[in-house]
Amino acid sequence: MPFFLTICLNFFNNPVPIFADISKAFLLAVLPNYCYTIPMKENVKKALENNQEALHSLVILHRASNTIYKQEIEIIKKYNLTMGQFGVLEALYNKGNLRIQELIEKLLSTSGNMTVVIRNMIRDGYIIRISDPNDKRACLISLTDLGKETIEAILPEHYENIGRIFAILSLEEQEILNTMLKKFKI
Repeated sequence: MPFFLTICLNFFNNPVPIFADISKAFLLAVLPNYCYTIPMKENVKKALENNQEALHSLVILHRASNTIYKQEIEIIKKYNLTMGQFGVLEALYNKGNLRIQELIEKLLSTSGNMTVVIRNMIRDGYIIRISDPNDKRACLISLTDLGKETIEAILPEHYENIGRIFAILSLEEQEILNTMLKKFKI
């Protein structure tokens, strides 16, 4: 017996572009919800059944991560910074001068993205490139006075915001969460 996946779409949540100007009330009154049934191959069905809870956990983790990110970025946006720029400022403030490759590794970024972030931050006066005293072929990224002042202005508010975000968990729950998430570390 084949296994079927049924997907129901509310027309208003997935409108056809030509109906964009028609009112919501009209669409909901005139157009019904649409349901589509898609046959699934047996191997897909089995994989889904065997991993149902893991898939559910992944969705919950992604949703929680997105919610936390949205709340975290609010403070950073107030200072006209991107998350990447904030990450560079925070890393340099806490770790001192770093090579670009070290920033890439610490911030889980790509070289292409980090190049753009660094270029824009140099242009805006937050950081400078200096010669690496241990290797004249390489350069280090360093905070300017403006960069240091900016990160010192943001961090107290940022740390308080993170505290508010995680206040929904007790300290014990936060420790349990940390222990659980560390199991994914490679």
